[in-house]
Amino acid sequence: MTRWPDCWFANVPNESDSETMIMSDRNRYARHSHQPMLLALMALALLATSQWLIAFGDNGQRWESIVIEVGGVPLTVEVADTPERVARGLKYRDHLGWHEGMLFMFPEPKTRSFWMKDTPIDLDIGFFDRHGRLLNIAQMRAFDADTLHRSAKPAKYALEVNPGWFARNGIGAGASLGIPQTPETGGPSGK
Repeated sequence: MTRWPDCWFANVPNESDSETMIMSDRNRYARHSHQPMLLALMALALLATSQWLIAFGDNGQRWESIVIEVGGVPLTVEVADTPERVARGLKYRDHLGWHEGMLFMFPEPKTRSFWMKDTPIDLDIGFFDRHGRLLNIAQMRAFDADTLHRSAKPAKYALEVNPGWFARNGIGAGASLGIPQTPETGGPSGK
């Protein structure tokens, strides 16, 4: 056998070398015996990919981000401002950066309820009134489809962040929400 970097090559088989022929026959058998397994793995990979695309839809890619301030602390958020984005939220996400979140923007203030169905990460949620004042914070557990987390009063905004983000940044009820003024956000002038 000849040694090459990172791999071995067998001698070229010929009829006078019975050992090489036997090895060649074994390789031929091994190559064909793995075909059904390889086809099954390829089918499984295709199925998993299609299910991922169905499940994640537009959540496979992150939405456009903006930088907001909560109690003077900057935070990069994706904005959920359409019924489809609000319904999708952070479902199926398995990671959220420490200074990242999702800001839900609603057309008018009313009592809001959130749950964690199909959301694999724990989150904290803060509810804000129409003036951008923090009403209350709730801790939400991954995949908890039984608990509804509600705003204490009518809320126009909700902010989902990593667990403990509000506490670690010293942010509590009454803190202000600063959203850049754009035609899309139309946020409160809380800066």
